Amino acid sequence: MVIGILFSGIISGLLAVLAGLLFGFPIWFSVLLYPVVAICGAAGFISLALSLQNGPAGSSNHGFAAE
Repeated sequence: MVIGILFSGIISGLLAVLAGLLFGFPIWFSVLLYPVVAICGAAGFISLALSLQNGPAGSSNHGFAAE
């Protein structure tokens, strides 16, 4: 899961910088887009992972495997 968080943050940040440069934003603004969009991409991955962790609706098996 940590690799997914890092990967989604890096990729979303790099795409934001490239999109900013292609849209004609100044270089300083495109560089400032990187941390903002990377945080949003990582938070989006975390929220997606936590929403899928609970399993299907009606599943009541939330205990440990040893129990």
